[in-house]
Amino acid sequence: MNGEGETFETGDFKWQARMMDALITALEQSLIDFTENFSWFCRGCSLPPSLLYYKWDAPSLNNSGRILPSIFRPYAAKTAGIPIHFQYEMNTGTFTYAWVNSPPNPASQTHLKGEKSVFKPPRMGHPAFMFLETEIFLPSQLAHGRRVIVKGLDRGDKHQYDENPQTLFI
Repeated sequence: MNGEGETFETGDFKWQARMMDALITALEQSLIDFTENFSWFCRGCSLPPSLLYYKWDAPSLNNSGRILPSIFRPYAAKTAGIPIHFQYEMNTGTFTYAWVNSPPNPASQTHLKGEKSVFKPPRMGHPAFMFLETEIFLPSQLAHGRRVIVKGLDRGDKHQYDENPQTLFI
């Protein structure tokens, strides 16, 4: 993958993008917070300062990014409950995010008496939820010109995607 610098000569960062997607996918599916701090910017691909325009919707803003399809991905910025599942597919742009926001019936808690883990978080004993609305960062690179479809809402629940802050409100 690092080889003799072939990637920089060809501009084909396919394998680096796949590696980054695999790393981030593993972290996301573990429901663990993380900060991406890798070098995915290419100075050699950047525009001269006179041509730069820094507004979030500038067409040239991301010209120097090498593996952006694996970096630009949705994430929950604020959750009205307890996250229980996250999955994102880079090639299709589809993602699933599930959370619970009301404790289950105590009579049905037998499955929760066992070991707690990232994949089976405890659903009882939490302080009252502070948020009534879930906010998911949904990059405009994924949503622009496409329809945002939300499934699995309870009756009366609503959603709205606002491209300016790149946020899906549920």
